[in-house]
Amino acid sequence: QGVYAEEDQRSDVERGHASEPFAWAAFERNTDIILVSQQPSNSPSVAPSSVPSLSASPTGTPVFVGETGRILVSNTIDENVQVEVVFRNAYTNPVVVPFINTRNGGESVSPRVKDVTNTGCTIFMQEPDHQNHSPETVSYIVAEKGRWELSGGLTFEAGSHSTDRARGKGMNFEGDPISFSASFQKNPAVLHTLNTNANVDWMTSLATSVTTGGFQIAQEYAETSTLNDAVTIATETIGWIAFETGTGINSGNQFIIGYYDDGVSNGVGQTQFIINLFGYENPPDIVVAVIGENGGDGSWARGSGTYSSTKQGVYAEEDQRSDVERGHASEPFAWAAFERNTDIILVSQQPSNSPSVAPSSVPSLSASPTGTPVFVGETGRILVSNTIDENVQVEVVFRNAYTNPVVVPFINTRNGGESVSPRVKDVTNTGCTIFMQEPDHQNHSPETVSYIVAEKGRWELSGGLTFEAGSHSTDRARGKGMNFEGDPISFSASFQKNPAVLHTLNTNANVDWMTSLATSVTTGGFQIAQEYAETSTLNDAVTIATETIGWIAFETGFGMIGENLFIIGHYDDGVSNGVGQTQFIINLFGYENPPDIVVAVIGENGGDGSWARGSGTYSST
Repeated sequence: QGVYAEEDQRSDVERGHASEPFAWAAFERNTDIILVSQQPSNSPSVAPSSVPSLSASPTGTPVFVGETGRILVSNTIDENVQVEVVFRNAYTNPVVVPFINTRNGGESVSPRVKDVTNTGCTIFMQEPDHQNHSPETVSYIVAEKGRWELSGGLTFEAGSHSTDRARGKGMNFEGDPISFSASFQKNPAVLHTLNTNANVDWMTSLATSVTTGGFQIAQEYAETSTLNDAVTIATETIGWIAFETGTGINSGNQFIIGYYDDGVSNGVGQTQFIINLFGYENPPDIVVAVIGENGGDGSWARGSGTYSSTKQGVYAEEDQRSDVERGHASEPFAWAAFERNTDIILVSQQPSNSPSVAPSSVPSLSASPTGTPVFVGETGRILVSNTIDENVQVEVVFRNAYTNPVVVPFINTRNGGESVSPRVKDVTNTGCTIFMQEPDHQNHSPETVSYIVAEKGRWELSGGLTFEAGSHSTDRARGKGMNFEGDPISFSASFQKNPAVLHTLNTNANVDWMTSLATSVTTGGFQIAQEYAETSTLNDAVTIATETIGWIAFETGFGMIGENLFIIGHYDDGVSNGVGQTQFIINLFGYENPPDIVVAVIGENGGDGSWARGSGTYSST
């Protein structure tokens, strides 16, 4: 989902805007948010669950088909530094793919693997100019060759390919074709690295043309042509792993796998590509690879300097052998993130129907025989064909009945280029009215609007998701250039970490256009008020009417509610996200179709005021 920090154009036409923090919550379409009011019994579920128990199955023998890890590499191989990695498990024919997560040294550098055996390998770094380098953190993934479908539903295939085919600066890429042993349902995330060290000079690998059936692969020497063009390219073995994209749990550890091209130049010193991570308490083991050749100089994936439990920044790194510039076109990146030191386990036998020998922290996806579902929310999506000023509003009938609901909407699409925001009014226990309004009260093209309904109160769902919903009535409002002083909202109980706060006016009392703004989000609360941005011609001259603002604060992370996936987060990418500037991209994983996703601004970095609106990018990924 692409997002802009949208401004109105009442006082001026420009809509450039500073970077703002965005909060979001994505759910499968038409998700019913269910609270189970009773504790489940120890009996098996009435239907099989597609989420594995986190405890070992009494009849399942674990087979290790991979593992992840992380090491510190203190210098380059040209300074005689290499790290001998001993695998935690033994393999028959493993491959290894590494990635440099950090950026302690600014010079171009890449990770490499050699001497792969069934019990270990050697990982090293090398600069294209064969110089020394600062210590860097390197994550790696080991995988047994073959195709594997794990107990958590993750399918991957690993292999290797030996070739002397290589691409350099300006050359059209013609890699060797690799065919998977069976097709994936959708294009996988392909990670790749040289697993040998046969060439005299620096070298990396490149994979392109990824489809459900295979991809192309070769060596890549980029702009290091001084030596590489003059010598015979040695045959190298390239290890690769193709992961089905999505999120889930394996052996008690969560994984997030995806690929994306954000369409923005991602060279060193340009815009870092951000991979948003959810649900990790500590930085995960994450490996990233370039799977394209949009830039003619050649590139590979390298950490940008952003690496934490919530995000991994990436640059399309270039060498500096033939020139010092490292600007680069946008490239598609593939990634796989696992909890630190994950053992990737295949269960060789089917689990019995008996209860697990230890309680599972992952809920069954089927209803508990002794649990009565209580609906505390739902999501939906509608098409709004025009604005309220053109007498268009959509009457939404909830699928479930509530006692005291709030509603937060978001415009996912950008069919009309003019500034517009979504609004809610007439909220009852069975429905509400959703409409759009332009700040200048004109008409607008049809747009897709997602919404989330939530029962007021604090809820902890069977899937582990905690959220709190409420509303607040106020006549406090902020306009262009005003320091924000919102009314304080305190949660009924603190969150473990800052939640994602979504908010919208749930009434329509003012004469003029209005939206809402939330800031200063902490684990204990936030501030909220109305926001009239640059529509000051009328709003400054009249008394602000009291409006009721509905809000939902979600614990960040991902998981399942029933059989429906949710992804919730918040982030500020530090890049100007106004209309026509760089769109803020929310990476989505595991959805076959575009989800119901609601996004909100939770800051005031730009003095003109803003709200969240789709940038025109809206898909399942």
